[in-house]
Amino acid sequence: YANYNEEEDCVIFGTKNGFYVYTLYPQKKIISQKIMGGVSKICMLHRSNMVFFVGTLEKGLYNTKNVHIWDDSQKKNVGHITFNKNVKHIQVYTNYIVISTEDTIYIYNFDNLQLLRSIQTNNNKNGLFKVSIHSNQLDKIIYSDSNKIIIYDWLSKEREEIECHIDYIELFNVSNDSKYIATCSKKGSLIRVFNLETLELTKELRRGTEYVKIINVSFNKDNSLLLCSSEKGSIHIFSLEDSISNVNNKTIYGISYVKSMLPKYFDSQWSFAQIYLKNIQTYNIFSKETFNIISVASNGCFYILTFDTQNVVADTHTNKNIISTFKFLSDTNDPFDNRTSTIL
Repeated sequence: YANYNEEEDCVIFGTKNGFYVYTLYPQKKIISQKIMGGVSKICMLHRSNMVFFVGTLEKGLYNTKNVHIWDDSQKKNVGHITFNKNVKHIQVYTNYIVISTEDTIYIYNFDNLQLLRSIQTNNNKNGLFKVSIHSNQLDKIIYSDSNKIIIYDWLSKEREEIECHIDYIELFNVSNDSKYIATCSKKGSLIRVFNLETLELTKELRRGTEYVKIINVSFNKDNSLLLCSSEKGSIHIFSLEDSISNVNNKTIYGISYVKSMLPKYFDSQWSFAQIYLKNIQTYNIFSKETFNIISVASNGCFYILTFDTQNVVADTHTNKNIISTFKFLSDTNDPFDNRTSTIL
């Protein structure tokens, strides 16, 4: 399980043996901790020593129903929250801890772990949610309900909804400024982008035509680009503005693009760049460097990847998209023995 902090300058991930935090600029390990049974969910508070994680065990201290609070400055657990169902997702902010199970979203006060509110959810088996924060105060809680997105207003307790897909929503993400949401269904072929203020569809993006599981979706800082990665090892980059031409305006697979003569799915906007890391699942964000991506991969590597805005298809044999590779896990053992420091 991999996750980035809010500032996107640290990555935190869990393995079967424990958890780690690495800085991204430069790539350097700063926290590592063994956890019996391993870690299934994890996040961190900004760039701090506070880590929140869930174990993998059915019973015992590190089970899937406990959220543990780890203070790395003390090198110990300083608290935990217990639920009666498996924890699906965690997000942590300066004033709030937000945790979901398959049917409830819980909002806690960060300072004293007081439960502020619980929101009952329907048809959200993955516990998907995102939180919009303004001036350190909760604004909106966004979660899925079957094929819909629900936008819950914290103050008024009113709900708005967007019908996004025909199939069940598998994954979604919200832009850094909370203006847009990108959603994909369990089919994994279409990504739709909606304006969260107007609830209107702004883009329909075509990853492909076959069924595939999407691993992650991410906006860049100014909402001009969006990426998605799949379980097949593919990473697709889309333009959300007109300054970069997308593949659907050009020749697709050697077929001249004539809308009236092609199936309806060609009306969708296709990616202008694709990267393939064969049989490697990746969790990605856009780098601070222009046209670069930071990728955390299932083979135990960080990759710095570059992409082209001129619709040049990558060489899948040599993969010239890879600028650098950094091994964060060894082939046989997790590297707990070479920890350098904790976050100050």
